[in-house]
Amino acid sequence: KRITRTSRPPHRSHSTLVYCIQGRIMIRAIRCLAGTGISLTAIAGFAAPAAPLAPVDVFERTSSSVMVVRALNENESPIRQGSGVITAAKTVVTHCHVIAKAKQVQVRQGGVSYIAQLEFADIDRDLCQLGVPDLRAPASPAAISLQPLKVGQRIFSVGSPNGRDFAMGDGLIYGIGISPDSSTPPIEITSAVPAGVSGGGIFDESGKLVGIASALTAKTSIKGHGLASPAAWIAEIPVRAKLRQAAERNTAAQAVAAAPPPPVRRPSAEELRQAIARATPFRMGRDGTEVKFDSGGWWSFDGGPGTFPRRGHSSVTADAQVCLVQTVPQMQASRLTACYEAEKAESGPTIILVEKERKANP
Repeated sequence: KRITRTSRPPHRSHSTLVYCIQGRIMIRAIRCLAGTGISLTAIAGFAAPAAPLAPVDVFERTSSSVMVVRALNENESPIRQGSGVITAAKTVVTHCHVIAKAKQVQVRQGGVSYIAQLEFADIDRDLCQLGVPDLRAPASPAAISLQPLKVGQRIFSVGSPNGRDFAMGDGLIYGIGISPDSSTPPIEITSAVPAGVSGGGIFDESGKLVGIASALTAKTSIKGHGLASPAAWIAEIPVRAKLRQAAERNTAAQAVAAAPPPPVRRPSAEELRQAIARATPFRMGRDGTEVKFDSGGWWSFDGGPGTFPRRGHSSVTADAQVCLVQTVPQMQASRLTACYEAEKAESGPTIILVEKERKANP
């Protein structure tokens, strides 16, 4: 079809659009629309993309959300240094390898240092969330991008390679999930990540956070390339950390339940004789009454309310049993003998007597 000419004056309305476009010859249709003032992007239903920021503007917008992270030993001396990103009020995210084995963690920005506490650790993804109670302005949280990353997308890394000044590098998204090594971050970028920048931010051209830089190297990464963890993982740190803790507690409980009981330590006959001679404490059962011995081998214990105190003489058999010969005061010349196996208590010198055999009138 061809475009029909008309004497109607063009105006900026939907009817003008319908009037103009009556055929498939798009060049002529576009010429027809030129006089209407209607935007082609508006017709297509898309907003015009925001213009990318200049690198200097990206750095100015993002540097206030990046901090130096220092791992200190028990003497408060630094053992490792990296970077971190402020992701929410009083919250900094970095890689766990940056603060590994630290007795204390310190974050710094603009010459001001703050003490940080580990809140959550996603060990599998090497991401740790730090709480910084005293953190205040000018430090500000980074804006996190919700858009999916694309190979070839331009990115900027911001961190502190020397622990003092912030620096910025730029590059492209080289690949996503291309390394078979699942222990390393999945994003590969075309710029290197120095050790001090590890834990710092990877930002897009609008200054939004798209990843956390990592100084770890994949086995198949190209020399001079760096790695990063996706910014989308940040929101998952607390949940994943709690699930891991619950799994570890469950595993530990199962290990304790499945562990065999500790072997019983049975003293020899000679050890028992020496223990009696030294008046070592004995106990009748694990929670029973204490049996007192003197150096002559005589024993006694209080039977409790409503019972008579008991006493008598003791002997140790060749197979390491302790036999207590009891004299019953109410029964003239009557004796009862009970023999017990002996066990060493788990702690302390106490010896526990476990009843093995009872003999009447031996």
